[in-house]
Amino acid sequence: MEKVLTSRSKNMCMKMRLLKCYVWSTLLYVCESWAISRRMESQLEAAEMWFLRRMLHIAWTDEVANDRVLQRANTSRNLLKVIVSRQIRFVGHVMSKNQLEAVALAGTIEGKRAEEDKGKRSWTGYQPHVEINGTSTKF
Repeated sequence: MEKVLTSRSKNMCMKMRLLKCYVWSTLLYVCESWAISRRMESQLEAAEMWFLRRMLHIAWTDEVANDRVLQRANTSRNLLKVIVSRQIRFVGHVMSKNQLEAVALAGTIEGKRAEEDKGKRSWTGYQPHVEINGTSTKF
């Protein structure tokens, strides 16, 4: 796969499609259950840029800025956006079922609390808060 992605005879559009099909699908396996820390976020962004630099034959010693690499590849950073969208889609899938996971996620498990205490802690909805490239994003 490395020879195909770094080949000079293939156009960039074809390389990006192959990257997303073969590499990202393996990289993002079970990403729906990941808890992404700031460190993991920066590592994922670095991996995405590394893939692009390898495909464009840009060495890190060339001191080309990441923005310039993205311009040359005619793309933007998408890896974290894909992860967040998969996580949201998964939560929606879990919440659509009336099974134990949905009840636990919603926080509506009946217990032995007093009746007046039950209304104080209710689930208002899943709103993931993600910070991508220093920009706060709510979905």
